[in-house]
Amino acid sequence: SKTLGNVIDPGEIAATFGVDAFRYFLLREVPFGLDGDFSTAAMTARINHDLADEFGNLVGRISALASQKDSGILTPAAYRPQEEGLRRNALAASKQATESFQFSVALTELARVFSDLNKKINDDRPWEASDDKRKETLATCAVDLARAIFLLSPYMPNLAGTASSRIGCSDWFSDPRKLFSDEQVRAGKDWKVTPGAPLVAKIEIPRRQAPDTEGQ
Repeated sequence: SKTLGNVIDPGEIAATFGVDAFRYFLLREVPFGLDGDFSTAAMTARINHDLADEFGNLVGRISALASQKDSGILTPAAYRPQEEGLRRNALAASKQATESFQFSVALTELARVFSDLNKKINDDRPWEASDDKRKETLATCAVDLARAIFLLSPYMPNLAGTASSRIGCSDWFSDPRKLFSDEQVRAGKDWKVTPGAPLVAKIEIPRRQAPDTEGQ
């Protein structure tokens, strides 16, 4: 509010949290064209949950497991697509929402994909599964994750670029029609993962700082 003088400097926020994370928060939390609330506490919570605990953790788990168990190789030929299901529906809904400028809906759907993929890894337990089952789980998760990363890339180009490199799918982004074709993905060459430090570091903000921008 200019009247109250409680203005947020977007340059300072971007410098603190990063441009990609700032863009993600605003487009995720505020429906396009409408007013919305901003606080550093809400932004920290969103980044820590959506980007660190769900998205970043997912990229890390897939790349680490492939590196430890399969010499860093993901085998798209082992991909088993869902004919119907949460991930397939959410990916389609996210694409449609972006095309219709419903950005908060698009990002909400991608968050559902990341959550469901983490659940699949927890349920399938690929670290103790047979070789064939592990490769199927990791390939299925990696392909669906790659599609979600592609849809995320207009919102977070830097983070999406790093994530695609980590799981070895960057080359597929030049022709998304192939990436979204189950047949062409399964016929494609193997992907080489590149494990690294956590993709998104969790943010800690002292409690005394949180009220400074609360509700602005």
